[in-house]
Amino acid sequence: MELSIYQLSTVLKKIGIVPSVARHKDEALSELQKVHFDCVIIDLFIPDSSDGFELIKESVNKRMKSGIDSKIVVISGTDDKSLVDKCYELGVDFYIQKDKDWHSKLLKYLSTSFEVDKNTS
Repeated sequence: MELSIYQLSTVLKKIGIVPSVARHKDEALSELQKVHFDCVIIDLFIPDSSDGFELIKESVNKRMKSGIDSKIVVISGTDDKSLVDKCYELGVDFYIQKDKDWHSKLLKYLSTSFEVDKNTS
C-alpha cells in the first residue's frame, strides 16, 4: 500500500497537484468532512472493498450536497466487471485498473479534467 501511495503522490506532484493522503477509511471520511477536494482518488480495496464503496458513497453525497463538481476517481487492481459497474452506478467519474500504465491513465484523465501544468515532467 505505501508504494502505491508514494507512486501516486509523486505522479500528482509532477503535474502541480498537492495530494492529501488518507491511509484508511476513517481518516479519509474525516478529511472529506473538513476539506473540499477538486478530485477524490479512492483505492477501492482500502483495506477491503466495503470501505472503498463507503468512501465512494460519502464522496458522491458530499458532491451532491455542495453542488460543486468534484471528480471521483477509483483505482483498483481488479478488473471484475461487476465491481467496476458498481463504482460507476454509485457515481464515480473514472475507474482505472492498476496495470503497468495506470499512472499515465490517471495523468491523462486529470489533465483533461483540470487545468494542470503540462510542462512539468
